[in-house]
Amino acid sequence: LLQTYIFTVVYYCLVRPFDAPFSEYFWPSILVSLAAAGWGYFVSIILPPNSSTIGVVLIILLFTGILGDPLQLDDLADGSGRDAAILLPSLSRWAIPMTLDKAVTRFESSGYSACISATTKGLNDQYKAATQIFTDDSWDQGVEILLLTTAVLFIFTYLALRFMHRSKVI
Repeated sequence: LLQTYIFTVVYYCLVRPFDAPFSEYFWPSILVSLAAAGWGYFVSIILPPNSSTIGVVLIILLFTGILGDPLQLDDLADGSGRDAAILLPSLSRWAIPMTLDKAVTRFESSGYSACISATTKGLNDQYKAATQIFTDDSWDQGVEILLLTTAVLFIFTYLALRFMHRSKVI
């Protein structure tokens, strides 16, 4: 948590978001780090020790970089049942709208809507139109999905530790 705090403080100081409270950036960072830790623990338990590091790196790159790419969101979120299965484990798919939606709303309500590019508005609209799982609020939905992902991964990690490695218990 200390590394997440330091990273978020440095990011917040460098970016200087327009009238944004620090907590608006801190909580998504905490949730992403917990979910990434869950993936790290789970993959390191189910894979052999010599390939677990590369396995975790590939999983995180896949779920944050490839499946979390906002430009591919329209293609992935096509309304079929597979879009939820593809986008659900993506950490950035749920964390980016948490801050983006609030930033766009803040700019529009303060009279600076001309400062927001059409790309940013379009990206925000894409995230809003893409599969809404539980609620229409991007912040609540991000919290719910990232906490659910973290809890499920920690439970699976416990079960994998309990039942996969019984012969190694001392």
